[in-house]
Amino acid sequence: SLGYFLEVQNIIHFVVMMFGTVFISSGACVVNHYLERADDALMNRTKNRPIPSGLVSPNAALLFGILCSVAGAGMLATINITTLMLALLTHISYVAVYTPMKKKTWTAMLVGGLPGALPAMGGWTAVTNAIDMPALVLFGIMFIWQMPHFLALAIMYRGDYERGGFVLLNDTHSRNVRSAQHAFAYSLLLIPCAAALTMLDVTGWLFAAGCVCLGGYFAYTALNCIKDCTTTSARKMLISSYIYLMGIFLLMFLDKV
Repeated sequence: SLGYFLEVQNIIHFVVMMFGTVFISSGACVVNHYLERADDALMNRTKNRPIPSGLVSPNAALLFGILCSVAGAGMLATINITTLMLALLTHISYVAVYTPMKKKTWTAMLVGGLPGALPAMGGWTAVTNAIDMPALVLFGIMFIWQMPHFLALAIMYRGDYERGGFVLLNDTHSRNVRSAQHAFAYSLLLIPCAAALTMLDVTGWLFAAGCVCLGGYFAYTALNCIKDCTTTSARKMLISSYIYLMGIFLLMFLDKV
């Protein structure tokens, strides 16, 4: 409830958790930029990032990334051990597993979904200190959502990614249609996955109705991308992915006020 959230100790708990998550996530991203600096320099969409553009030196970036990661881990250690372990797993899987996999196989997209989804679970465990069914559903929502989100980017920037040496879903001869088909399937899966929160009595029927509408619109843009697989239609799918994500979390909040 809103009254529970506004209690001083809960506000402090929330702020520390948020800053800890921001710091350790930022640290992972900076280290990723350090590791991929040569590849980023080859791609139009990333060549102006601080390291490849020369704005920040690689060693300075690496040091900053490490310091952010340590600071974030220290903050989350004051929350509870479960949340800290999830954050460390997020950091390690992103930097040490997902980053090198991107140049070997398109299934890296699935592995990359893990560090992208674990923070949502960490937000739940920061309050409950338990990995229960609602935590797993939150993880599932974020994991599934990332697939059509990533695939929209893959369609839009296929040439860029290939110049950087990253392996994408191999559908060069089908005008990216296969990527759009995968995105459509994942967007459909989001609907029952998100609705499971209502089945578990975590959210009410306002959320259930809203997530069905948002999921339906997301799936609609993915379906249109199958029919007309262009950069424009992929961009619409990408924008709808942002609308979906912001929408369901806003609905969660409104459902509880």
